[in-house]
This record gives sequence, structure tokens and C-alpha cells, in this order.
Amino acid sequence: MTTIEVFNDQERFVLAMDDFRINLHLSNKVLFLKYVSEPPFGDSYHQLSIDGVEYEGYVWGCNFVFPFGQNFLVCSYMRVLYERKTIIINLLTKKNYILPKYYHSFEVKDNAIEFVNSNDTKQAAVEVKRLMFSEIENLTN
Repeated sequence: MTTIEVFNDQERFVLAMDDFRINLHLSNKVLFLKYVSEPPFGDSYHQLSIDGVEYEGYVWGCNFVFPFGQNFLVCSYMRVLYERKTIIINLLTKKNYILPKYYHSFEVKDNAIEFVNSNDTKQAAVEVKRLMFSEIENLTN
């Protein structure tokens, strides 16, 4: 198991093909990602536990960000194999919001998270969805 110490809420992480313990120092939360498997076409996926409680579905072993004082988790998610979505989890309430589509990339910018569509070369323009902290808070309370 790999232990990761997270001291800020701006950094993005790529976590794949291992079991992880994530210590969030700003919010005093502990997350576990238990490696489950790899589909034939992509990243590994993991069972998520928040403060020792298993979370429904699986998170993909790719981008993770812990914004807004580390009180939220944004990552790739699937409730059923292999339907990939992007999820925002409020680590305080354990409630979530699943975005209607999968976003390949996301990052904290100012008081918001910017989500960018997948690297689909067939699309002429890149779609960017921006959710402010207040919107995210409303979606996950």
C-alpha cells in the first residue's frame, strides 16, 4: 500500500494500479483506494473508503483532486462496469453529484473547478464546464 500525504487543495494526483491510503491534512480525512482490477481498455479501478466506510461504485485510477479545503473529492467514477463518469463527492456529508458526462481533465482554478471534455479528436472545439464552489456545495448537500 502506498501512503500519500496531501497538504494543499490545489494539487492533482494520478493514482493507479496499487492500494492507496490518502491522508488529507487540511480536512483531517483518510481515504483508502483498494485496487480491484483493470478493464481491457483503460485505467485500473478501485473501491473507495472514506473514513473507513466503503463508498458505492468504483473510482478510476487516474486524476484525483481534493479542492476547497480538501472537503471534496473530484475523480472519475463508475457505478456499474464500465460506464465512466466524473463525480464530485462532499467528504463531509458523503453526498455526491455525478456529472452527466465523463470529463477527461479537471482542475481547481480560483474558486471553481474547470472540467474539460475528453481528448476526442473528432470534436472541433474543446468544451469547458466551470462549476463555482457555491454550485458544487449546493449540488452535494
